[in-house]
Amino acid sequence: RIKLRMDEDWKVQTGNIIGAEATTFNDADWTTTSVPHDMSITLVSTTNSDPGAIGWYRKHFTLPPGFAGKKVIVQFDGVYHDSKIYLNGTQVGSQRFGYVSFYCDLTPYLNATGDNVLAVFVDNQTSRRSHFYSGTGIYRHVWLIATDMVHVKNWGTAVTTPKVAAAQSQIRVRTDVVNELATRQKRTVETTIYDEAGNALQTVATPIKLHAKSTNTCVQTLSLSNCKLWSPSTPVRYYAYSRILNKTVPTDDYVTPFGIRELKYSASAGFTLNGVPTKLKGVCIHHTLI
Repeated sequence: RIKLRMDEDWKVQTGNIIGAEATTFNDADWTTTSVPHDMSITLVSTTNSDPGAIGWYRKHFTLPPGFAGKKVIVQFDGVYHDSKIYLNGTQVGSQRFGYVSFYCDLTPYLNATGDNVLAVFVDNQTSRRSHFYSGTGIYRHVWLIATDMVHVKNWGTAVTTPKVAAAQSQIRVRTDVVNELATRQKRTVETTIYDEAGNALQTVATPIKLHAKSTNTCVQTLSLSNCKLWSPSTPVRYYAYSRILNKTVPTDDYVTPFGIRELKYSASAGFTLNGVPTKLKGVCIHHTLI
């Protein structure tokens, strides 16, 4: 898959502007900015209260090399809040919650060779949801992602560790595979576990059948010896590298970082991490206003 960051050269303007999603809308006099960006910061009073804002972002782009004929999504790591996403004048998604990542399918509405306009409307005035300073707008990164029509679902993996020990641990990997094609497909899900140094430790390959326009889940179990367990003092990570193979040809890949650790809770011992009693400590920091 191809994953490109789309942070530069956005046009931004505050206000409830009618028709700003249209490709023919003239945004020449809008401010050019990069994201992450905050519309509210210039509106903050000396009391540091957040008045909220409402406004638009627009980005013109042409499809990068290698994206033609692929499944193409845009992933927003965070937009605060009540956002509506448009591509070339058509709404392709929305997200009311401001603290969750989300993505939208752009494939049906893309111009393969010409100009594309991605427009984002945000509303942090109609319904205020924070008693602290939240800011307004695209406050995290934006990604353009292209995959094969048979691919690992975005955020479609889950790694668990049912049996944990330094001598030997069991790793279970669940992978959701999506078939966007109108015909039934056969693929192989190949998963390799790597350590932090990039050494391949174990590989498993599983055939999978996919009905047309459907999603199927592949569950694989691997065994690792001489494991380094994750803890706050030793935050060792491993990586599950998943590939989709069409016969022997790789057509998609996906990386999932994880730690090998055992979490338990009992009335007698309380919370234990890898068998060690552990205290959970936290603080409540409301962005810039504590």
